[in-house]
Amino acid sequence: MKLVRREFGVDYENYQFGYSLWAFLEPDDALAEVYNQGFLPYSGQPPSPLTLYMARSVRIVLNDWKPNSENRRILRKADWDFTRESVTTANFDLQDESFLRFCNGYFLDRHQKDIQDSGKLSAVLESGFVSEVVTYRTVEGQVLGYVLLAGDQCMSHFWFSFYDSSLASQSLGMWLMIQEARQAQEQGKDFLYLGTCYGPSSVYKTNFDGIEWWSGSDWSTDKKRLKSLARAEA
Repeated sequence: MKLVRREFGVDYENYQFGYSLWAFLEPDDALAEVYNQGFLPYSGQPPSPLTLYMARSVRIVLNDWKPNSENRRILRKADWDFTRESVTTANFDLQDESFLRFCNGYFLDRHQKDIQDSGKLSAVLESGFVSEVVTYRTVEGQVLGYVLLAGDQCMSHFWFSFYDSSLASQSLGMWLMIQEARQAQEQGKDFLYLGTCYGPSSVYKTNFDGIEWWSGSDWSTDKKRLKSLARAEA
């Protein structure tokens, strides 16, 4: 792993000089170890394959994790029969029009962002980090959503999800996250990474027991502190 520091901010009067930390994945790197050092895959513009950045990320420690009362409430709320199919990116058609249209439609509905025209979606799919595309369907075959996973034998990263926005009131997004935590645990993995935790809209990621977050130097279990930091960033 090659590390690069880029100057970010300067407060010369108080001798504070900010640098953001970036990493470039190399062939012999173990992805789990790179994540364990606080890095997440970059998906911004312009595209930069196999590039990671250090940030305040969150992960579930899966060794003894089990759904808490809030997780169980979500599972009851979204009580439907479903199928789950996981396909490696090597065997999934990432240029399938219905798949791309579904993913972009979700972002348009939920975030008012066109990630297809902007190039964001292709940047993610071509980043070199997506290892699996998970498809959730009803038993009748209707697509409920897709999850893009990065990972290896030791960990999974719930990187992006795209789902039927008409089911958002049933907390489908959180439901997908819980299902992937279950799956990763059944596979004997150590962690499920949930991405960054910045701003009030990200506090839902703390609704799991056994979470840790990257403080910049180590993994903290102080959930109260994490919530306070995120809520202060409104």
